[in-house]
Amino acid sequence: SGDQIVFVSNRDGNRNIFVMNSDGSDQRAITTDGGADFDPQWSPDGTTIAFLSDRGGQVDLYVVNSDGSDLRRLTNSKAEESSPEWRPF
Repeated sequence: SGDQIVFVSNRDGNRNIFVMNSDGSDQRAITTDGGADFDPQWSPDGTTIAFLSDRGGQVDLYVVNSDGSDLRRLTNSKAEESSPEWRPF
């Protein structure tokens, strides 16, 4: 992630996760689901992004590779998730 920025935009009418170069070039959507995606956080090694989404009808924690591949839901909880943060084991 060193020279890239992860951010949320609703430019397509829905909140999705985007990545761009630090100079603002090469903006690309990492998520495109109809649900609202928000609070993205880079993994320490810069290969994965954790984020929250209500795409499943409730707010859960998801991870996706920085190129948009291998999307995975990590929680399926009745409790609302908030502000993901990476921590070492």
